[in-house]
Amino acid sequence: MKQEYFPWYRLEQLRNELAGMARLLERAGVKPAIPVAEGWVDGQEVMNALHISARTLSDLRAKRVIGYTRLGRKFYYKCKEIDDILQDNYVMYNLKQRKGGTDPADGEEGGRS
Repeated sequence: MKQEYFPWYRLEQLRNELAGMARLLERAGVKPAIPVAEGWVDGQEVMNALHISARTLSDLRAKRVIGYTRLGRKFYYKCKEIDDILQDNYVMYNLKQRKGGTDPADGEEGGRS
């Protein structure tokens, strides 16, 4: 039986590359996000992911569109619930109609006046 050896030198190279990347990120001012809990995100992450403002997120909370948990002055949201809201509000367009048929938005043939 032929015995294969583990390339330890490659592991050392990988460690050095990762350390170099960590230094670059540190110089760039990037700080690692500390996960709060599995399946939860804070308001900043929601705003960044959905490209919405703090005011819009506040309105979604006030209108009870999105559930949340508040700890102190910080709000947390369930990832699954955000996914469900996006799926529930998904709009599917019929591409066949948009390419030359009736455009349901203006109710005319061909979609032009």
